[in-house]
Amino acid sequence: MPPGDRDEGDSPAFTRRPRSGAAHRLPLWLWAIPAVAIAAGLLLGAWVGLRGEGLRLGPAPAARPTIAVVAAAPSPAVAAPSPTTASTATVPADTYTVEAGDTMRSIAQKVYGDPDAWPEIYAANRAAIGPDPDALQAGTQLNIPPRG
Repeated sequence: MPPGDRDEGDSPAFTRRPRSGAAHRLPLWLWAIPAVAIAAGLLLGAWVGLRGEGLRLGPAPAARPTIAVVAAAPSPAVAAPSPTTASTATVPADTYTVEAGDTMRSIAQKVYGDPDAWPEIYAANRAAIGPDPDALQAGTQLNIPPRG
């Protein structure tokens, strides 16, 4: 049969069975449930992200304080050495004397240029520092290990 003689009912577009409207369509309110859930998730995510603390499901962990070393005031009976009488002996580069205000991070920054390298210094000096790396005492000599 020539193409112009085809009946509308013979065309593949007209031979498909139409879908039943009620059986295959979801009610509009059912589409609203995932839309509301997605919007709520986006809002919650933005709020948690802007707070910068993450999603905490329990009590807040106790922050470990950074304790700065503070030198005790010199005793009045002992006179401080004058700059002209101070010893000119140099300390080898592989040791460091803890000063007032030093922290493990500040020492690592001074000797390595990287404050995150403090665990290397602490590991090499655990006996001199003790179990708490924040309990530095002014005047303590620390051995500075080579960078690993």
